[in-house]
Amino acid sequence: MSLDILKMLIDSACANGTISAQDRALLANKAKDLGVPQTTLDQMIDEALSPKQTQVSPTDLSSGFVTSEAPETANPLDSSGFVTSSQEKITTPPPSAAQSHFSDVHTLDGQGAMSLVQKGKLHGKWIVIKRIKPEYASNTKYKELFYKEFENAYHLDHPSIIRLLDKGEDAQGAYYTMEFVDGRSLTSLLKKGGMNDKLVKKIFKQILEGLAYVHKKQVFHRDLKPDNIQITYKGDNVKILDFGLAAADSFDDDLVKVGTPRYAAPEQLTKGNTVDQRADIYALGLIFLEMLTGDIQDRQAASIQNANYQHIIQKATAQNPQDRFDDCEEILEWLNKPFVAAKKKEAPVPPPPAPPKDPKDEFAGLLAQADTAFN
Repeated sequence: MSLDILKMLIDSACANGTISAQDRALLANKAKDLGVPQTTLDQMIDEALSPKQTQVSPTDLSSGFVTSEAPETANPLDSSGFVTSSQEKITTPPPSAAQSHFSDVHTLDGQGAMSLVQKGKLHGKWIVIKRIKPEYASNTKYKELFYKEFENAYHLDHPSIIRLLDKGEDAQGAYYTMEFVDGRSLTSLLKKGGMNDKLVKKIFKQILEGLAYVHKKQVFHRDLKPDNIQITYKGDNVKILDFGLAAADSFDDDLVKVGTPRYAAPEQLTKGNTVDQRADIYALGLIFLEMLTGDIQDRQAASIQNANYQHIIQKATAQNPQDRFDDCEEILEWLNKPFVAAKKKEAPVPPPPAPPKDPKDEFAGLLAQADTAFN
């Protein structure tokens, strides 16, 4: 990242004449990575706000939706990816964000690898604004994926699917808007731990219902992971988002490797452009396992007490797509079955110890052997 990019991020954060404490912290991290002293950063922020008065917005940004970690700190196994020949970056900042018709715009915690996600107001109502990060704005493949995500999800209408509102272009470039989810990511919920069986079942059921609807539309997500599943604070309801890597009948798809390696089905690593709903089902099995155990390592689900849950995980995560569930409705049937206790593998019972030998019998045996030898 160049100083030009840092200046552009500062201009964007200060566009409304204010800068939030959270934006200051994000900029401080970027400046530190570049070796820019704090005093220099403060001066650049003051210049961006001039002649406006520097102030910290009191807006509470704790509610919002979080995508994935910033690329500088993200685990590559947890980041979405696809095959691309270049990562073109722009070196000049776009026009001032002041020309945008959104107000109270703030950058949300945790950004995607190629997207800039903001919270703002339109006609006094909170919404989410998604853009391509400025440094990738000239990359044609990123633009295709950006518009594809909007086209894939705009016509979806289900309570468990994020609702997209509109798309357009302003001084900062192309954008689209979506409903604001007052909640947190499933990743955040998992990190806190302590999810009880009732909550796990409710969340997983809503994920399955949302994906069942999407699959009937012949849309396959291909990047399901806890980061892409939002849980509302009120009611703990599910909202699935980020359809940028989804496959749909109406889109000419030439991507070969798609998804996030940690949750991607084996076939996504070699023929991502030909996968179907069973790739999503593989990811669902891992997500269910993680909700129940806190990890995705134990594919045999040996520590899970519910035999039905064990069956869901083992069948959903089969290496061969043909061995998995055909659809989400089949998984829902197993999820709703009465509890069946998982059978515990008992250690083999050792044979009883042999009774102690009588010394007289042992001596008699030796005499018998001697008589046989001399006769």
